[in-house]
Amino acid sequence: MDITARKTLLAFLLALTNPEVNLSSTERSDLNRVGRFLKRGDDWQLVQEGLNKVIEENPILNQVYQNYFQKFKVIDINKLLAQLPSHEELIEEFADDLIARGSFEGKPDRKNNEIKDIFIPLSQKEKPDEYAMNSNIFDSLKHFLFL
Repeated sequence: MDITARKTLLAFLLALTNPEVNLSSTERSDLNRVGRFLKRGDDWQLVQEGLNKVIEENPILNQVYQNYFQKFKVIDINKLLAQLPSHEELIEEFADDLIARGSFEGKPDRKNNEIKDIFIPLSQKEKPDEYAMNSNIFDSLKHFLFL
């Protein structure tokens, strides 16, 4: 997954944490579908089209997403990734929902899959927007962005 794709997913995830963002049942269903695309390893274009559909249907989500995405344009992806929760924290957060997409040695490949390891289980929640807003998994990243 290229840097722009990773920043796109991360900006979307952070936008969901905004208390003003509320997804409709249709948008939640569309987000669930996007998570399934990622889980199956579908082409990024299909994932991006699904995300764009959700973003474009929700003006508040669109505005918050755009704000995060603009911030990410000037920040090195490795600095952003360093702020994400550890694999152990993700296991604790998502318990049975998490599927590690790491190397065969049993250690997750933080360079390629860390955002998927968050996005997929979150997108499968009944109310992913509410879950993201009430979760603390993005606290370190948000703190980093607003220093």
